[in-house]
Amino acid sequence: MKELFDNEDEILGLVRKQGLLKPSADFTSRVMQSLEEAKAPSAYVPLLSRKAWMILIAGIVLLTVVCWQVLSQSAVNEPTGLTGLFERIGSYFKEIDFSLKFDANALLIITLAIISMGVLLSIDLWFSNNRRGNAI
Repeated sequence: MKELFDNEDEILGLVRKQGLLKPSADFTSRVMQSLEEAKAPSAYVPLLSRKAWMILIAGIVLLTVVCWQVLSQSAVNEPTGLTGLFERIGSYFKEIDFSLKFDANALLIITLAIISMGVLLSIDLWFSNNRRGNAI
């Protein structure tokens, strides 16, 4: 730190010799314009549009129904593993049965997932409707 103060006389001598730099003529106006642009409020733009949210929710509901149907149909003699899963999916599309037989834990997890998506959709819609044109 002391070395910096020792070189102060040399620095001042160089500044006197070189002179102060002068900004361009429109420097002040460009700075003021950039400040005005920075102060302008930015409108909230939702991450997903309403149409995208509706498609996403419809896909999740459809996936939930398919999972309930496929995973609720299990027999004792069916093969397990990946081939058993593919056979169950294939048999699902052959014989569509709308009776629901599912595990209570699976229902809880699926219900929580659907509720979470609903909460996220509500928050996104609220921000997109209530923040239009308002300064943050």
